[in-house]
Amino acid sequence: MFRCQSLRALSWAPVLIFAVAASCGVQHAWAASFASQVLSYSPGTTSNPSYNDPTSALGSPERFSGEGGPFPSVVSPFSPPFLTNELVSIGEGGHLTLRLQNFALPQAGGPEIGVFSNVGIADDNYPNGQAGTPPFIFGGGVAHVEVSEDGIAWVPLGLHTFNVPTNGYLDAGPFDGTPGSVFSDFGKPFTGTLSSFAGLPYSSLSDFDILDLLDGSGGGTWIDISGSGLSQVGFVRFSVADDGDPFTSLKFELDALSLADVAVGAAVPEPSSVALAVTGGIGLGVGGWLRRKRHNQQQRKGTTKGAVAAAALVVVLLFASSANSASAATLLLENFADDPVLGGRATLSGSASRFSFAPGSATAHYDSFAPTAKLSFPLGKTLTQADDFSFTVDFRLLSAGYVANQNVGAQIAFGLTNALTTGNDRAGGTTHDAFDVVTFDYYANVSPQFGGPSLGPSVVQSDNGGSFFSRIVFPFGPETSIDTIEGEPMLPFDSLLRAFVGYQAATRTLTLTVGEAGSPLEINLLGVSLLPGGFDGDVTTIQNILPPSVLFSVDQFSIAQWQETFGFGLIDADVVFEGIHVVDASVPEPSTWAIASLGGVLGIAVGLRRRQQWHG
Repeated sequence: MFRCQSLRALSWAPVLIFAVAASCGVQHAWAASFASQVLSYSPGTTSNPSYNDPTSALGSPERFSGEGGPFPSVVSPFSPPFLTNELVSIGEGGHLTLRLQNFALPQAGGPEIGVFSNVGIADDNYPNGQAGTPPFIFGGGVAHVEVSEDGIAWVPLGLHTFNVPTNGYLDAGPFDGTPGSVFSDFGKPFTGTLSSFAGLPYSSLSDFDILDLLDGSGGGTWIDISGSGLSQVGFVRFSVADDGDPFTSLKFELDALSLADVAVGAAVPEPSSVALAVTGGIGLGVGGWLRRKRHNQQQRKGTTKGAVAAAALVVVLLFASSANSASAATLLLENFADDPVLGGRATLSGSASRFSFAPGSATAHYDSFAPTAKLSFPLGKTLTQADDFSFTVDFRLLSAGYVANQNVGAQIAFGLTNALTTGNDRAGGTTHDAFDVVTFDYYANVSPQFGGPSLGPSVVQSDNGGSFFSRIVFPFGPETSIDTIEGEPMLPFDSLLRAFVGYQAATRTLTLTVGEAGSPLEINLLGVSLLPGGFDGDVTTIQNILPPSVLFSVDQFSIAQWQETFGFGLIDADVVFEGIHVVDASVPEPSTWAIASLGGVLGIAVGLRRRQQWHG
């Protein structure tokens, strides 16, 4: 899953990744809407153990796979995604429950929800791409599908076969090793079937081909929810039944979900921990019910006793639990489908003229001589140095009108801030009040005295009464990129770039990567220590290791246009933002994952006591 790309992140980034969605001919992030949170997951007994990260199903379907390996390739009907961070596997007795970013609204005739897997068609004319008659496929699978409006009451949609492949680009060959430039539309339903591909070439100048068949769509198997009786669907669950046959190994690999553009409704609120426990109970209880026929009476008694004890623990956890989000929960997924300020999703401080909006993008007019302006999105949770988290941003640095003088001190910045403690004086004024900041900072200036440009994940600590400048933690030394390209901007102009900043609390390490066209840039070739790659020898990462004394508290994401209050470092540039994804990767105490899992145990106990038939 790559998210324009549901920032399912570029797959090379060490994170979920959050991928790029766009309408035909218009490249911007998230033209459609995707899954944004994992509520519960059980891999089952026959899942592929290499694909057991359920967050791989979040964000947009993959467009490019194999980054950094020997076989990079576009995603096409003949070349499906295959990396371990792009797919999640569900085996017999397993399930996956996802919250959608937006409600899916039933449409007359449907379909509304696209399901993207690792389906590939065998090429009868390699490497040109030719489907056989009938097409021979690999990947995909069969799963029961249920939908819900609230994550509590579920409606079964029956058994579905997922056998329609994905296509990522409209201008690439079926096995191209570099990304295309024209994206397919993951928000446009494909209404054909696998048999529709029979005998077709991938691309032909004269004959009807697969690109004609798809007609701009990204493919996938699409589900009609209009018969569910629900006015809107906010949650989807996939289950693979245990068939009781030890010689079969049923499983289904999922890449991502997508909503049809015409079916996108309001944002889906996050369910409560109690709802998650119920969800886990139903999902995992089903697996227990289907397996118990193979257990003898003594095993059932033992299982029941254990489940009752677990149920008691569930009750304790439910009373002790807070509103913490689940492990690897999405805190912010912004695609700029409309003006986020008018839409109530963001607030502006400073001059409104410093930001402009178009469908699919927001443009920040950086001018470091002007007063500070910030566009801020609340996260709904406070993150500190004790939490694991990441943010991923798709952006373009425009060359038109770009000015960076020789005085280092001004930066292009975006990242996490605090609504109360992050003021506007970031660089040398009289108040020095911009505390609690974790940001991507790009100092594009090239100075005769200090060199440049430089790049890094920066921290401004919480205010403890000391000197403001002692609060700033920037990765000077071997983990910096000063003078990587002397006299030239380090980051390329006008290209869609993806910045990823991830924080690991255990090691207190911030890691920054930047990618272009699906590949990481070499941003750490030459540090002050003259060691390529710095501490870890990786030229594609810049790391900032925080001292034990560093404390911070952040609760919003901000595109921050800091005023350079010393008055001599100038940055004058337009930066176009096309997607923002903030992820809480910490494990709260008690975690909602644990609640959901223990809810599953409770479900098994109930299932052993009540042999009601499951219609999944």
